[in-house]
Amino acid sequence: MEPLFASYAEAIKQELERWLPLTKNHVLESVYFGGGTPTILPAETLASLLRFIYTNAPLTTDCEVTVEANPGTVDLSKLKTLRESGVTRLSLGVQSFDNVLLKKLGRAHSKEDVVATIQNAREAGFDNLSLDLIFGLPGQSLDQWKNELKTAFHFSPEHLSAYQLTVEEGTEFGRMVESGKLSLPHESNLVEMFECTSSMMKDAGYERYEISNYARDGKYCRHNLNTWRHGEYLALGAGACSFLDGVRRRNIPKVEEYIDKIARNQSPVIEEEQIEGKKELLEILMLGLRMAEGIHLKEVEKRTTIRVQNQFSDAISHCREEGLLRLEGDQMALTEKGMLFSNEVFLKLM
Repeated sequence: MEPLFASYAEAIKQELERWLPLTKNHVLESVYFGGGTPTILPAETLASLLRFIYTNAPLTTDCEVTVEANPGTVDLSKLKTLRESGVTRLSLGVQSFDNVLLKKLGRAHSKEDVVATIQNAREAGFDNLSLDLIFGLPGQSLDQWKNELKTAFHFSPEHLSAYQLTVEEGTEFGRMVESGKLSLPHESNLVEMFECTSSMMKDAGYERYEISNYARDGKYCRHNLNTWRHGEYLALGAGACSFLDGVRRRNIPKVEEYIDKIARNQSPVIEEEQIEGKKELLEILMLGLRMAEGIHLKEVEKRTTIRVQNQFSDAISHCREEGLLRLEGDQMALTEKGMLFSNEVFLKLM
């Protein structure tokens, strides 16, 4: 696998080199290694990629550099290499601290791996740590979820994400749920879990800045904020999806084919889509309303030339009557109840 890793890293560098002339008027505020398990790459390979980006790309002086990792895939040595190479933020896919629930999820790591990775991350010098948790797991009770949150608070991460389990059709996990081999919590229990998350996070000093994301001391994830604000971003690598100059571009998904395209000096892009008009408006609404701050209507109208209150007057009125949306001057945002039933709001706006 080592030769493949090296070839892949070189291909990413070459793709970035091709984009640089087109991004000279942009300054990067964040760099994000994710969308999978980037730490499967050797530490030095990741470090070389980061050095290349620091040397060639226009970055802000306080650029936030995040690496996603699964517990058990990074040891102290690897974490030290990442930190010394310029990674400023580590996002760990913890999912759960319960070994029984982790096994049901099919995760390779254990609670012991999680604890060791968190401790190693701190020892390596990471002072911006994010933990991802999932609620609504098979057989999970409200008390178990509360214990998950309490355990997370014990480690004082700067950022916490709490997502409700999504069951994908056609997957082995989905088939087990459908056949009854695994049972998910009742909807009323999911509501309780969602509501207790908000209150427990607040009591522990975490501010909700998005439906499922919380932070202490303003340590919001810049990468995610930019996405929710419908900002532009350049994505590199197999399967990467960029959004620049109003165009969404998606790269070929297979690593070997991606490397071959780059080696032949061909574009790895296999799909392009212009995002404009009502499609752009809907994306701005669906993403922006996920944030606690919501959206600023005048800014949206300036970007799309469409007046939101005219386009969706009936849906907005209905959602306000139901206590799902609040409108204060130029700002429109989901209420606490609206965050719980966000999908219902989004469907009404579509």
